[in-house]
Amino acid sequence: MKFKKKPDQIEAVQWNNHGDHSSVKKEIPSHCDHVLILDEKGRCEACKKEKKKHGWLPMMPEHFYSGFFGYLVCPGQWIVTGTDGNLFPMSQENFESAYEPV
Repeated sequence: MKFKKKPDQIEAVQWNNHGDHSSVKKEIPSHCDHVLILDEKGRCEACKKEKKKHGWLPMMPEHFYSGFFGYLVCPGQWIVTGTDGNLFPMSQENFESAYEPV
C-alpha cells in the first residue's frame, strides 16, 4: 500500500539563537549532555556549532518540565508545532521537503 501525507497547516519558527522560541531552554540538562555529540574541537558533530549555541526543547508542557525528556536543538533547525500541539525540532532540509509557506 502507498500513503500520502495529509496536507496539514502547521506553525513553525526557525531557531538560531536563544530567545527565538520561548519553549527552547538555554541550558541542556546535565543528565542529558550525552545527546550532544562533540567532535575533537568541542563542536556539535551535526551542525559544527559550539555547545553553548544549542538549546533544549522539553517534550512535556512547561508546568510538567522535569528536564529528562526532550530534544537537542541545533541553530538553524525549525521548531514545529504539530497539529496535536506538540513541539519538535526539524532540520532545514527536512522542513523544506515537507512544508511550504501558506
